Amino acid sequence: MKEVKQILDHKIILFLALFILSVSCYPDLEDYEYLLDPVITEEDSLNMIVITEEGNPKLIMEDVFKKLFKTFKTIERGNPDIEISPFRIRWEVKDRENPENCLAHYGIPVPIEIDSIPKVIKKEYPEVKLEKWRYGTMGEILHIGSYKKENRSIMKLEKFIHNKHYTIVSKLEEEYLRGPGFFSEGDPEEYYTIIRYSIKSDSLIYQDSLQTNITNSLSLKNKPDSLSLKNKPDSLSLKNKN
Repeated sequence: MKEVKQILDHKIILFLALFILSVSCYPDLEDYEYLLDPVITEEDSLNMIVITEEGNPKLIMEDVFKKLFKTFKTIERGNPDIEISPFRIRWEVKDRENPENCLAHYGIPVPIEIDSIPKVIKKEYPEVKLEKWRYGTMGEILHIGSYKKENRSIMKLEKFIHNKHYTIVSKLEEEYLRGPGFFSEGDPEEYYTIIRYSIKSDSLIYQDSLQTNITNSLSLKNKPDSLSLKNKPDSLSLKNKN
């Protein structure tokens, strides 16, 4: 009976999470029209509640989402003015052919003022962490459609970044503006996903490389010559030879 109640509790939490996200995070596409073609933007760092998991996302997502949502609602009790934002994933390994190999950081933004995970959550879900996700210069695009078709958008974004003389310096990140509904998967062709990479201009990378080479050269130039004959004891000197 206890196990049945736990299962029902989990289902209720997930249902409420999806319902609230569907209502509060359902985006107006007009707000994201500037991303229909890839763009370069400047983004501030975010405070995130995060779970890092390895495995098939379809099998672990429900559990991960339940834990993150419960963490957010616990934080909300002491901060009633905060609003939940769309779910994000940073992919360390995204393997569609072998999803069991996937490794990702799953997260929800929280206000910068939040500086710790509630004690009750730490005890129940020690895997939930508070992290700062750094952004800066980003290449982004809005993908409209099923997740299976997003490779086209990813390739379009990567080509745009290359043509603008930037280099990708991070793993892929996705922000899920609209996805499966709480009653069903809905229409996958109506899913909205922001795809982004952290990027750096090729000129800055060249300058950094040049500066590193100069620093290394100066370091070698100023390095004491420990093998200098001038400082080396003349143990084989004929003068001291018996």
